[in-house]
Amino acid sequence: PALSDAGSAEQLTLSWAFQIFGSDELSARSTAIQARMTDAYVGLSPADAERLGIKQGQPVSIDGAATAIACVREQVAAGNCIVYCGEQLNPNDFGSAVAIAKSDSSAGERGITGLIVSDLLEESY
Repeated sequence: PALSDAGSAEQLTLSWAFQIFGSDELSARSTAIQARMTDAYVGLSPADAERLGIKQGQPVSIDGAATAIACVREQVAAGNCIVYCGEQLNPNDFGSAVAIAKSDSSAGERGITGLIVSDLLEESY
């Protein structure tokens, strides 16, 4: 979907994140890849993360149901979010815009410490 200039206070425009290994059906079944995969995460702009009171690595809810880990990324435009589903989420469960909020639920066992992206806002999580 096209990037929006600004999402509403309630909804962020959704785009999908894919990993080089583990996002497709074949490599996701590999034991070696599974050992290195991260949990599902939501990439947020620094402005949206601050507005929502969300910090790097915190669990967040997507549309009040699914849980993922927040990943604050400088190259995500305000009003948008990027979701990597991992093994936990089904991309067919979401529309083109979603509501993101802090969550008290666990977001998985792996975390995102193995995630390598070039635009993390905070490197020490």
